[in-house]
Amino acid sequence: MKFTFCHLGDIHLGSYQGKIETGGLNSRFLDFIKTFNEAIDTVIEKKIPLCLFAGDIFRSKTPSPEELNEFAKGLMKLLNEDIKVVISLGNHDLFLADNRTHSFGVIQTMLENNKNIIISKQPELLKVEIPEGTVQIQTGPYPIRSVLRLNDNKEVSKYVEDKIEEVYATRNKKLPIIYLGHYTLSGAMVGDEQRYVDKFTEPVINTSIFKKKDYAYVAMGHIHKYQEVMDKPTIIYAGSLNRCDFNEAKEDKGFLIVNVDGKNTEYEFVKVNARTFVDLRYDLEKEEDPQVAIMKDLKKKKEIKNAIVRLEVVLSGDNERKYNSKEVVDFINSNAYWIHGAPNIIVRKNSIQRNNAGFKESMNAFQAFEHYVEVNKVRHKELFLQLGREVIQKCNEERKP
Repeated sequence: MKFTFCHLGDIHLGSYQGKIETGGLNSRFLDFIKTFNEAIDTVIEKKIPLCLFAGDIFRSKTPSPEELNEFAKGLMKLLNEDIKVVISLGNHDLFLADNRTHSFGVIQTMLENNKNIIISKQPELLKVEIPEGTVQIQTGPYPIRSVLRLNDNKEVSKYVEDKIEEVYATRNKKLPIIYLGHYTLSGAMVGDEQRYVDKFTEPVINTSIFKKKDYAYVAMGHIHKYQEVMDKPTIIYAGSLNRCDFNEAKEDKGFLIVNVDGKNTEYEFVKVNARTFVDLRYDLEKEEDPQVAIMKDLKKKKEIKNAIVRLEVVLSGDNERKYNSKEVVDFINSNAYWIHGAPNIIVRKNSIQRNNAGFKESMNAFQAFEHYVEVNKVRHKELFLQLGREVIQKCNEERKP
């Protein structure tokens, strides 16, 4: 059987740290709406008959009316084009108690008679009819330990692996099967820094569970970095559809279009226009005039145009007074989309260390204090000296018998 489908993961519609745009909406929420609709419009344009969502539709388990509305609008565009949609729920979609509905249960209730959408909150085998024939979708929503009433992550991992085997055994061997899950697989990488997932913070499922199974494709969500984890069968994390924080600054964002032809599977990663994140770090400790140096470089930074910028500046005790933070921030704000939080200004008081040779053991407390004030060019020198002398004198008096 030959067919095509779309694999989307970790949409995370919601409000993140940003500015408020005209109309009262969070700027980052608007970014996520944009890339979500970009993906949806591509699916429709290419007439892809099946769209798989690998969990974490919203950032919050209790999405706002605006967030629900934007997802519903995108979803209805697909359903109105007779595109089949399957959603396997993620940890951001599910509550920690089994008697509470998932984050967009109201949408499911309204669409319960719509045969074009299936929302899966437990491991199961689904049969989806597309023009090319019947496709089996095996789901693996995020395993909530408290809902499963299991003691630890080791038990959760075993539960997931047992369910994979159990549900897989019920498949029709004559029909193609796709796995759609949301959790961490062993060997998967997190973020640009290539850090392994900490196996103690959440359950990790052994990737070997998928070996020697005839899945045409394993569509995963939960980890925000797009990556291929295994090639036989093909296991892919689509990654998040937009950059959620600076850990994802250097990562491409997008979704996958997958073509299955019998036992052969090919996929294409389609990039979306996610907001650029730029991390700027300036070590100006040795610069005589840090302001001139940083402004000269900033004026060359074309990549900050319409980007979210985070700034860190390192200065020395000698040159910190020559640095004008307001001028720097104003320049970035006039060129970038937004500056993330307050700049991190680090002042290394290495001038103290360089002048240690000036201190002598023969100096009394007054002399040592005066020397410190002099070499470090303390502001309001005379007032500082006067207060220091008074403190030292009082300490000396209290020490007298």
